[in-house]
Amino acid sequence: MTNGLIHAGSDVDVRLRAFADHVRLEVRDSDSNPPVPSPLALREEENVEAEHGRGLLIVEALAGVWNSSPNGRGKTVSVDVPIAKAEP
Repeated sequence: MTNGLIHAGSDVDVRLRAFADHVRLEVRDSDSNPPVPSPLALREEENVEAEHGRGLLIVEALAGVWNSSPNGRGKTVSVDVPIAKAEP
C-alpha cells in the first residue's frame, strides 16, 4: 500500500480476500506502470542506510505469489500469503 501511495502518487483502494489456503491482499492505484523490485546495492552499508527500495523485496520474501495487472486507468498489485495448516 505504501508503494502505491508513494510511487503512484494517487489514492489507493485496498481489498483483503480470504481463501481456504491463502489470503490475498490487493492494492489498486491510478498508475499504469508495473512495479519493479529495486536491486540491492552491492555494498552492504548502502543497503543499511537506504530509505527506500525494500518494499517489493519484502513482498517477494514473504508472499507465496505476487502479481501486477492493469485495470482500467491504473493497476492492481496482488499478494497471496499462504495460510499454514493447523496440526491436529
